[in-house]
Amino acid sequence: MLLFIISLYSFGQINNRISGTYFLTTIELPNKAVFDEWIKELKNLIYNFMKISVIIQIILFTICLNATAQKLSFGTGLDLSQDQNIEIEDAVFITTQLKDKRLVLLGEMNHGDGTTFKIKTGIIKYLHDNLDYNYLVLENSIFNSNIFWQLLNQTEDTQSNAQDHIYKIWSQIEETRELYKYLLEQEKQGKPLKLLGIDCQFSGKENSKAFINLVGRILGVDETSSIKFQQFAYELELMGPWLTALPQDKHQISRVEFLSLLNYYEDEVAKKVNEKIKVIWNLYFENIKILLQIRWPEKDNTIDIAAARDIQMFDNLKYHLDSNPAGSKFIVWAASFHILRNWNSLDADIPNSETLGEYIYTNYPDETYSIGFTANKGQTLNFLNKENVGIVKTKRKSLEWYCSKSINNYLFIDLKKFEEQYQLNQYTTKILNMNIISRWSDNFDAVIFINEMQPSTSKWD
Repeated sequence: MLLFIISLYSFGQINNRISGTYFLTTIELPNKAVFDEWIKELKNLIYNFMKISVIIQIILFTICLNATAQKLSFGTGLDLSQDQNIEIEDAVFITTQLKDKRLVLLGEMNHGDGTTFKIKTGIIKYLHDNLDYNYLVLENSIFNSNIFWQLLNQTEDTQSNAQDHIYKIWSQIEETRELYKYLLEQEKQGKPLKLLGIDCQFSGKENSKAFINLVGRILGVDETSSIKFQQFAYELELMGPWLTALPQDKHQISRVEFLSLLNYYEDEVAKKVNEKIKVIWNLYFENIKILLQIRWPEKDNTIDIAAARDIQMFDNLKYHLDSNPAGSKFIVWAASFHILRNWNSLDADIPNSETLGEYIYTNYPDETYSIGFTANKGQTLNFLNKENVGIVKTKRKSLEWYCSKSINNYLFIDLKKFEEQYQLNQYTTKILNMNIISRWSDNFDAVIFINEMQPSTSKWD
């Protein structure tokens, strides 16, 4: 309508100029000079009209874009405090989605996403304070996590304790300092958020040494001074370190001999410990047997490492779910690749594998809510070499592309609502740290969008 009025006005100006200036009578015609001047004036008026039209269209488009950005029906802006530690505030939408769930799964694109870790810490605190979630389950050693918890009250420097027993990507960085401080505070206040682990691998600086020392205390000095125990300890320490190649030329005994010792010490420990903890000790040894398959497989036996880890992580999680009081609620912190629940839905050249998320969703479909994380831009920490690397570039019409139009730097995205709003069946997102096409609501219930990711701040040498 505005453009129509401008058009009428411009035409009226032209008509007035023609009528009032040049056509003095109905029978006079202008000479060539006057006619040329008239054409020039007409061209100027048309040019000015076109400029005004373009400017108005830009203004109208900007107004519409801003209105859309503020009214994304599929996304809710996260109200985050501006202090150093991110706090989740007024998160009614989180309460609505998660109040009746037993399991909340929190993923991450990379193991070096500093902003993600801060937001996850904020969500964990909110869930514990407001919705009575009382267990935090890390993609960390089931054994070392238990040792960390037993030692929690022995020092005010909880993060130092964490460094001994939790993977460095989550313990030796600045962004999780608030998390460990909070765990200690809640324990002292009598409202613990107990940390548990589910990985079959050993973790932290103490790694397998902590397990060997504890087994030694149970069995006594006569056993630990024997050659076979020293061989057992040596091989377990050789096998323990995370993300390092196992030096095959360093073995003192064969794989068969080590497995025999492993079974022997499993039986000996079972004879010494009380009935209440026999189950968890049996589980510890079962995890080492999976670790053996991964780190020291039988000759000519190819094992799907990811699949072996994930099914054991689920078995460990199920143990926690079954052995803790009824009504307990669990937050699971793991890589998004692990909590993905439908690998077959991915349009990507990635080997298919059953995941922890798939096992969880199959067994607890109505009790589980899964949240991924993604970013439009920024950097992440490559924890292998401590270098910051750029986030994969956002593709047009991807989830990140739509979300980047919002005025909010952080968004909680309900994936089904997002797909309904844009009538999407298949679309791209970077939840798994690469642009992959899928119907993502088949894999996650929601995703938290971060406009610009900041990398973790490493504190290891």
